[in-house]
Formats: sequence, structure tokens, C-alpha cells
Amino acid sequence: MIPRFRSNTFRSTALTHWRQKTGQRAAARLPAPNLLEILLDGYCVLDENGCIQHTNPALENLLACPAQQLTGSPLIQFIEPVCQTDYVSLLELMKYSRSRMGPLEIEMKSAAGEPLSVFLTLAPYPNGSREMIQVLLRDVSQWRQVQNELVAVNLMLEQSFTDTLEGWAKALELRDYETHGHTQRVAETTVQLALEVGFCLEEVLNVRHGALLHDIGKMAISDTILLKPGPLDETEWEIMRRHPAYAEQLLRQIDYLRPAIPIPYCHHEKWDGSGYPRGLKGEQIPLEARIFAVIDVYDALRSSRPYRPEPWSEERTLEYIHKQAGTHFDPDVVRVFLKMKNFG
Repeated sequence: MIPRFRSNTFRSTALTHWRQKTGQRAAARLPAPNLLEILLDGYCVLDENGCIQHTNPALENLLACPAQQLTGSPLIQFIEPVCQTDYVSLLELMKYSRSRMGPLEIEMKSAAGEPLSVFLTLAPYPNGSREMIQVLLRDVSQWRQVQNELVAVNLMLEQSFTDTLEGWAKALELRDYETHGHTQRVAETTVQLALEVGFCLEEVLNVRHGALLHDIGKMAISDTILLKPGPLDETEWEIMRRHPAYAEQLLRQIDYLRPAIPIPYCHHEKWDGSGYPRGLKGEQIPLEARIFAVIDVYDALRSSRPYRPEPWSEERTLEYIHKQAGTHFDPDVVRVFLKMKNFG
């Protein structure tokens, strides 16, 4: 059975023991001096006017200023003007709610003018009749610098990866000079149409990758079929229709490129279900593939090919795409595309 403490003397003795055990100080509820000495984060107590009253060594090092000069100085003088409104707002919110607020990332400067990135946390600190404020400042300047460097490295890797993809696309075009420039053109126009349809900037990166790699599966098709000047026979068409599946098999091995698969795999599907390789119909076809299908056909008709030396005119091409809405193409995508081209 759990004992019940009935004796006031026992309670008093237990409370005294607890205070001694935890080192609690009744007069001033600041952290114990030894804790402030070893605390890695900057710490200070502000008075009602926001002026520093107590500091720890970490704050003195952070602001490059001795305690005697910090005492009585308003903390806001070390905060960059662009962040002062946020600091004041957080301070007022803490006073109103009487609860801990933060962390808030702000930019500060040391007494020597060195820039600092800091996570600031505020907490009420009642001291008798005075409403004071505890402030914890965590220096994240080095972390921010490392983060910026990682972002820069990531951008470099992203660019290198994109250059590699474009190199693959150009290698494919070298097999067929008649399609020279086709891949870059359709990639840029597909991105433009995707944005018009409603894709966000983060999504169009995968759309662009897919457009660049839309014919990567043709690497597995022989030149006798790929470059044949006349029409393909049924056996040759059966082989040619495999190139989307070849693309899917290649790209699914690369984690980074899996989100780009819908265009290489599905851009020959048709709205009415008569396309290949899977005979998808309507909205079963990924939207990015439906977008690309319009751009791919548009660019092909506007370019010279072995089977069609003379490119179609702009008007004839757009009229053809308009007529194919609802059969080959998604009608909504065609509508946006023709609007983008100021047709009709």
C-alpha cells in the first residue's frame, strides 16, 4: 500500500529535503551558476524594457561583448532591423500568453558587426513584482553556412545530372540528324504547356526530364528500322512499338528518374485507347504524357522527316491537332495548347 503523508512536519521535512536535493533557490530562480557557465547557448534575462540584466559566458562570446557592457543594453540593438518587427511581435505574444515562445530564426550582429543567424526563444520570468523575460539564443550561423554550401552542391549536382540527360538525348539524335534539335524543343515547350495546365515549378522538373528522355527506348531499336526512309512493315512496327517499354525498363532502375517515366512510357497512348504499348484510354493516361503527346506531334509535323521531307505549315499543324482532340489527344490539353498558340 502507498503511504499517505498525514503529518505536516513530515511534509515540511520532505519539502526541505527536496529543495536541498535539487538545489532550488527561493530568492532568485535563475539556473544554477555552474549550469550557466557550461551552457553552450547564449542566455540572458531582460527587464520590462527589454534591457539585458543577466548574461552567461556563451552570450558574451556570441555577441563578442563583456558582461559589464551588455548589462543595461537593449537586446534589440543586436538584432538586424529587418528582423526587429518579428522580435517585438514575438515578445508581445509571449507577454500576452504568459508562455514560452519560439524558436524564431532571426539575423543578429555581434558588437563587432559580425553577422549571426540565431534561433531565439523567449519565456516569462516573474521576479517578485517584476515581469522579466528569459532569452535563449542558439547560434546556427555555421549550420546555416553548411546548409547553404549543401544547397550549392545540390544545385551543381542537379545541373550535372541535367547535362547528362541532355547528353543522352543528343546521343540519340546523332543517330538521326533529321530529328536534330527535336528533343530540346519539345522539352522546353512541354514545360511551358505543363505550367499553363497547372503544374507547379517543383513538378515540371520531372516533366522536363521525361520529355528529354521520351525516346530513350529507341536506343534499343536497330538503325535499319529507325532510319528506314519508307513505311515500316508490320514486323518492323511491332519492334518499333516496343521502345516505350524499353524506356520504362531502363529508367525504373534509376530511383531519381522514376518520376520521369510517364512520358517515355505513355506518350504514344491515345485518348480513345488506340495507342500503345498498353492501350490506355482517357484519364488512365498520365497527364504529363497527354501534354507531351500534343507537343511531340506538333513538333514532328513542323519538322522535316525521312518519310516527309517538307514540314507542315503552322496553320495546317494546329488544325490537325484541333481535329484530333477527343481521339488522339486530351481535349482539355488541346484547348490550352491552342490558346497558348493563339489559334482559333
